[in-house]
Amino acid sequence: MNTDKTIKFALTAVALGAAGAHAAPVTTPVAAGSSFVTVPAGTITFTTFDSLGTVFDSTELSASASSVSSDTLSLGDVVSAGTLIDSNFAFSNGSPTIIDKTGGLPTINLGTDLMLPFESTVAGQSSFGYVTFDASENADTTFAFKLDSVTYDASGAGVVAGAVSAVPEPASLTLMAAGALGLVAFRRRRQQASRA
Repeated sequence: MNTDKTIKFALTAVALGAAGAHAAPVTTPVAAGSSFVTVPAGTITFTTFDSLGTVFDSTELSASASSVSSDTLSLGDVVSAGTLIDSNFAFSNGSPTIIDKTGGLPTINLGTDLMLPFESTVAGQSSFGYVTFDASENADTTFAFKLDSVTYDASGAGVVAGAVSAVPEPASLTLMAAGALGLVAFRRRRQQASRA
């Protein structure tokens, strides 16, 4: 194998390996007791109400999005694990009601990880993600909720709700390793040739 072919093979292997190792969505824990999360385009705030609209009574829970300048932030209804959140997802620009116990029943399943999807657009670049939170019922039939984390992919790729972060596949790692070894072998040959 001549020098040019060695270099091309090594660089191609490194590039293919790196391409196969797509950056996984980033998951960030939310501070204990927080009622909001920040995302690239702005803030998603969770607010509790009673049936008369009084804050902190905890018979209703809604979420609202606020963004700055020309950025946009859209929310969707709570989704189940495995839902693909991407450009084909039906986002709304309103404030989704997550729990409404005024009618006697919650609109979602309490006691499970709940996921609120969002699309965050900054300078024309969209990020898709979701906020994970828990809601539990109190003895007096009101509820308590706790934000857990926010997950999004800034590359514009879709995100699967509740999916475990991806890691590079063994084939990608093998290609990268082969490319790195090829570059090392090429360098050693050049050094030996220059000494001769």
